[in-house]
Amino acid sequence: RTAEVGDDPRARVKAALRSWFDPEFSDPQHLEMWLAIWAVSRTNDEVAVAERDLYDRCAAQLNAAIKDVDRSLSPDAVGRRTTDVLALQNGLWINWNRWADEDALERGLQLCESIAFGDVT
Repeated sequence: RTAEVGDDPRARVKAALRSWFDPEFSDPQHLEMWLAIWAVSRTNDEVAVAERDLYDRCAAQLNAAIKDVDRSLSPDAVGRRTTDVLALQNGLWINWNRWADEDALERGLQLCESIAFGDVT
């Protein structure tokens, strides 16, 4: 999705946030798989390393997109925004896959965008 929006940094952040809710990632099988991975990663070091690697790659992409929105931000500020957005995003994703509440999803995505853009601290 991010390639479709071109070079506009804000549009890239929005596209990245919304891409995680595309049908290919939002179905009962993905929910079941991710809940299992998150649970097993707490007790299995190999799964934890793989899960952390994937998380870090996603975080790095979002971090870069947020930094592109405001180049004056310190790395620490960008990192906090990234962490906050990803934490909220995970909860939204679980809620969306369980209840498919479009209004709640849209409010949550708008809050993620506000955090990413620094409108909410």
